Amino acid sequence: MTSEISKYIVAHRQALNHVSDVLVSRSSSSPKCQINTFHPSVGNGYSDLYDFGRICLGRGQFCLKKPKQISAETTVYCFGLTIFLSGTFQIKNNNLNQLLICKSPTIVLRKGCLGFQSINLPQNQQMSLISIDFDQNLLHDFIQSKHLNNIVRFFLDQNAPCLQQIDSPNSRIIYQSQYILNSPSTQNEIELLHLEGAALELLGLLLQENNNIYNEPHLVSIEKTISIMDKEFDQKITIPQLAKRVGLNECDLKRCFKQYTNKTIGNYLLTLRMQHAMFLLKNGSTIQEVAYKTGYNNVH
Repeated sequence: MTSEISKYIVAHRQALNHVSDVLVSRSSSSPKCQINTFHPSVGNGYSDLYDFGRICLGRGQFCLKKPKQISAETTVYCFGLTIFLSGTFQIKNNNLNQLLICKSPTIVLRKGCLGFQSINLPQNQQMSLISIDFDQNLLHDFIQSKHLNNIVRFFLDQNAPCLQQIDSPNSRIIYQSQYILNSPSTQNEIELLHLEGAALELLGLLLQENNNIYNEPHLVSIEKTISIMDKEFDQKITIPQLAKRVGLNECDLKRCFKQYTNKTIGNYLLTLRMQHAMFLLKNGSTIQEVAYKTGYNNVH
């Protein structure tokens, strides 16, 4: 691990001091890892950070009991991006007087010393994201041509804003991001190398020449499908109903959903319901109440 990238772990740990009522740091046997869980009084989920030397990877999946604003100051000069995969995030940067409303899926590019920022998170909404920070030298390593895409131009342009939002990443970026998000937390050196490789591949997709990062036609329907399930998981949901509501035939819906999320519709819906069930049980609901509120007619 090089000294340059370790600044991100240090900055992350400093930021945790400002959100100790939200995130609880878990012990780690590796200095390359920072693993946190959400305080039970706030919600359930996790946030972790992996320092690989060349890049720093962050991941988060969570659901909050009530709306929450998380504020912290970024004191390091960074090149980075965040891919919001599910949920709605509101980011405010006081230094730049910038406000971004991030409705997933979307990408936020960032560069420079961003100073004090706050992020507003809604309640009872499944949220997930991937972040990558990297050294400027790595950026130049990726540049092999004068024909640069918009993301590379953003990082190279001294006059570009320090935060910029790009909507609707394509299916390859969504797929790779979901793959990283769904990989288990690890501190094993071999598994860390595998996770680093996946993160570098994602960064390569974003920075490569002539990369079209924008939306493909079916992605709008898939995002509508995800939104329906996120909001209506407590009701009976069938694939024929979903297909009719989002304007796809059943075969295309199932195929594209698996391609974009790396999960089947059934697995995605089951995960939503189980996460909400855990949330309800931790807060004193009976099994009968949990079954009713997660879309099951009975407890059997």
